[in-house]
Amino acid sequence: MVIWQVIDADLVKVYTEGGKYLIWPRDQSGTGCNNGVTSEWTHAKSWAESLVWKGYDDWRLPTKDELKELYDYGRTHISYASGGYWSSTSYYGPSTAWMFVYYVDFSNGFVTGYDKEDSLYVRAVRSGP
Repeated sequence: MVIWQVIDADLVKVYTEGGKYLIWPRDQSGTGCNNGVTSEWTHAKSWAESLVWKGYDDWRLPTKDELKELYDYGRTHISYASGGYWSSTSYYGPSTAWMFVYYVDFSNGFVTGYDKEDSLYVRAVRSGP
């Protein structure tokens, strides 16, 4: 069973199986979402991994599955832009010469691969314990 808990105006905690949890930023235009600014994937990944916010320094980009779960079950607890959000999950195209990255489109829930050089929204996440 997944339990959603609003911590404060900025954060929501999602408890999952085995006592594990994810902490998500709530405000699409806030600090935990790159202030609502889109960016290409390499910058988004670097930004999330260097984010120090709300007393935590272990933020990261979510996996495509974590982001999809947020879309499916958590949208009532967060604000979000209607568009694509980067995940940390990457794969190589048919020729293995070019890496693509999955994103979740928050206008329809589709999970799709995208060129990492394009610009999408960013939402950091942290996990524990």
